[in-house]
Amino acid sequence: MPSFGWDVLTVGLAAGLGLGLTAVTALHLRTTRRRTQLAHVGSAAKRRRIDVVAIDEGGERSPEREPDA
Repeated sequence: MPSFGWDVLTVGLAAGLGLGLTAVTALHLRTTRRRTQLAHVGSAAKRRRIDVVAIDEGGERSPEREPDA
């Protein structure tokens, strides 16, 4: 009479538990990295931006520009 394979069931449960733990760990690391990146980008966006514009008063007007009325 064949007996029930408890060893097979135990190995299957251990493998499922291991895969589940690996998946949860990977998901946690992924969300942690995203939060870190968003926090880093958010702090960079708060920096003050300075635009530099050069005005050349001695230069000729561009031919594309319409003359003032």
